[in-house]
Amino acid sequence: MRVEFGFRSETDLVEWRRSHEAGQRPDAVPYGLDRITSPEIELVATPLEPLTTGREFSLLFGKPARAPTPEWSIAWDEHAALRLLAQGSGARFGCGVIWATDQLSGSPRERARARLMMRMLRPMDLVWCLSRAQVTPLRAELGARRTQVEFLKFGVDTDFFTVRPLPAQSAVLSIGNDVDRDSRTLLAALELVHNARPDARLRVQYAGDLAVPTGVERLPRMTHVQLREEYAATTVVAIATRPNLHVSGMTAVLEGMATGRPVVLTRTPGAEDYVRDGEWGLLTEPGSVEDLARGILYSLDSGNAERMGAAAAVAAAAEFSSARLAARLAGLLTASSGSWRPHRAP
Repeated sequence: MRVEFGFRSETDLVEWRRSHEAGQRPDAVPYGLDRITSPEIELVATPLEPLTTGREFSLLFGKPARAPTPEWSIAWDEHAALRLLAQGSGARFGCGVIWATDQLSGSPRERARARLMMRMLRPMDLVWCLSRAQVTPLRAELGARRTQVEFLKFGVDTDFFTVRPLPAQSAVLSIGNDVDRDSRTLLAALELVHNARPDARLRVQYAGDLAVPTGVERLPRMTHVQLREEYAATTVVAIATRPNLHVSGMTAVLEGMATGRPVVLTRTPGAEDYVRDGEWGLLTEPGSVEDLARGILYSLDSGNAERMGAAAAVAAAAEFSSARLAARLAGLLTASSGSWRPHRAP
């Protein structure tokens, strides 16, 4: 079976692979999708050029180019998927959806944009999402009879992010600046942590305008190698988010787990698929400064950090590697090929 992976042309795959081979970047291809290749699957990567606004909105009325081969044309997310539908061809089309489900309940402008996106994606034969909480709204928007919607558990490169000993000095790390992060709750919780544990280093990747409490260090953008060393120098990875359906922060959580660190994450729909509360991490209530601080302080305890960190490393290797992600996606493509029916028009 031939699978064509369409990626944004702005990504230089040659440089990406060269950087990976030099040990400077995880995964030889974004999200480890090169690992889909097997005796049954031939993977071909194809660059997708940006769309003009007019070309994008023409997708509301057009249909993708159906052809006998490749058997599958796929894109990682909904934005790359629009380019794929406009420029690609194949027997079947598939993509991931990451952000649009949250935009469906956002501002009026976000809702309108998300519904247009959903309309454009209706020719897709398969749509996967990284959070179980996204399945129902996607099926409602895309139509279950037209498009197969499946939950696909995410993973990271556990050959790049490897288990490291816990540091001598207790430390907390929070990484990421996406729009669903709850920086206000995080910073307030870290102030409580500093008051209780002034010996612990508190390091945050934050570029906003809120005042950073005493004892909290700001971190700049980092290379993957620098980030790997930050995980190695921390005791617990803590991520605070606002309510969302796509499990904001999952990449940092899984990278921390692969390094053997307990994780503290806001309890949002779907988060329980990535953090088993009390085993390798803790889930805290959205917007609760006190609950987040308690979770971090509990995880900083040396005995708890060792126990949960060891469990996190085992879980990352067994369930949350990019190799497992690729195997699960390959299974979806293969199974869907066997049961494929002609796509129903809206």
